[in-house]
Amino acid sequence: MTADGDRMVVCVTSTSADPRLDETFARCAAFAVFTRTGELLSIVENRAREATGAASTQAVTQLRELGAVAVTAAKYGPNAVGVLQRAGIRAYRCPEPVAAREAWRRTVDGELSFE
Repeated sequence: MTADGDRMVVCVTSTSADPRLDETFARCAAFAVFTRTGELLSIVENRAREATGAASTQAVTQLRELGAVAVTAAKYGPNAVGVLQRAGIRAYRCPEPVAAREAWRRTVDGELSFE
């Protein structure tokens, strides 16, 4: 992340107060939105979760609306990384099922692979 206004999103399993990293990107339950300094701004439902097609494109549209410059998930579908790259959003992979804040920390600390 490069500026104070940048948002980093973690794909999470629920909108609860302490969600965990979801296994998927485009079909995750929700997005936890963090500032680059670690403030949790919101947790919003993923509108693309139940999409019948083009879920990656719909999820990326929502990430852009949220101001995301990076996203962290456990897995990405075959089209997701390309759609994210075209939108200028970096995709990070966190293979362990950790809490959202831990996934955020690992991303900003440079511990995760970049897709």
